[in-house]
Amino acid sequence: MNAKQKIEQLTRSWYGYSVFAALLSVLSLRASGVLSLAIGLGLSIAMNAIGLAISIAIVTFLGRKLVHRSSATRTFLVVFSGLFCVLGALGTLGAGWQMLHEWSLASLCSLVMMAGSTTLNARSFRVLGETSVRAYFV
Repeated sequence: MNAKQKIEQLTRSWYGYSVFAALLSVLSLRASGVLSLAIGLGLSIAMNAIGLAISIAIVTFLGRKLVHRSSATRTFLVVFSGLFCVLGALGTLGAGWQMLHEWSLASLCSLVMMAGSTTLNARSFRVLGETSVRAYFV
């Protein structure tokens, strides 16, 4: 697989995570009562749809910049994916610790989203740091 295909595959993975996180975010809604659930669910779906659209726009923008060989974008993403990988690992450990103390669907969803994000950031760091991908930007 060449560097361009690796970048496109990584971009598709981020698209998948964006959709997955939006759906999981709707499941993590905490509401007490039928009325608050009805209003909260509608508001949650609307806010998640807006967030999903923004997320897909950002992933599309960064993916296109990478395919068009923007070295500055690659450097930016390597630095921030490494940073978010470390911070995500700490957040995942914290969410796991919290879930041990207070079990709920919302805390489980939070843990799964953090673990997925951390894994995808680690994968981005690895792919963007590969020799073939670095050579693609030279």
